[in-house]
Amino acid sequence: MKKQISMTLAAIIFALSLTSCSGTGKNGIGWTSGQGSSGGSGGTTYTWIRTHDSRYFNQSQMQNNAACIYQWFYAKGWTINAIAALCGNIQAESTFNPDLIEHGGTGHGLVQWTPPEDLYKVLDYLYQDYTDWGDPERQCNAIYAEYQKTIGEIPPHTDPDFDKQWYPTTEYPISWYDWAHSTGDPKELAYAFQRNYERPAQIHPERGDYALYWYDYLLTIDPHGNNPSGKVSKLKVWQMIKYHI
Repeated sequence: MKKQISMTLAAIIFALSLTSCSGTGKNGIGWTSGQGSSGGSGGTTYTWIRTHDSRYFNQSQMQNNAACIYQWFYAKGWTINAIAALCGNIQAESTFNPDLIEHGGTGHGLVQWTPPEDLYKVLDYLYQDYTDWGDPERQCNAIYAEYQKTIGEIPPHTDPDFDKQWYPTTEYPISWYDWAHSTGDPKELAYAFQRNYERPAQIHPERGDYALYWYDYLLTIDPHGNNPSGKVSKLKVWQMIKYHI
């Protein structure tokens, strides 16, 4: 009974942390509601860095690919808060190297899909091929397809043969949709993603600090890239499926 009360209290505290719309990032920059600022990059569209090996990326390489992730998911309507939380986890999982295979394990890609078949199945659904599983654009589409299946946006008649990857927990009882559109504390959102999506044996608290760093950094990036109108893409991932005749 005591454990149940404790877990319920934790859930209430977490929910309250996501109702706030202001705070302070790691470098003292306040985080606020909304999609983020236009930054100072002047509409720069970033190009993914790939090395086709399992090296750990340095800071400049991570910053470049974090900007790519920001522009990609911003175009899907995700908040800068959620994207910073995603980046905090990606830094810990792969240092933003989309070709990284887990050292001493089997995890693949940006979020270290384990087993890698979890990634292969989504890529097979989207592209009928997973040989170039390290393509970061395809991996972003894979994450988004998992998201769409979880929130019910993929039509049942397409019969996607891959599993949902987001499971709300008692500690972090937030849906993936609400997470993606949250203007709450990026640190708490990073913990939620870690627990509900990555699901490691133990929570790694450093991911929250990483998320605050990426929030501060992403504020300097123009989220629109080559989409200066700022319009959100309405195209569903399942609508981009390439059928072979």
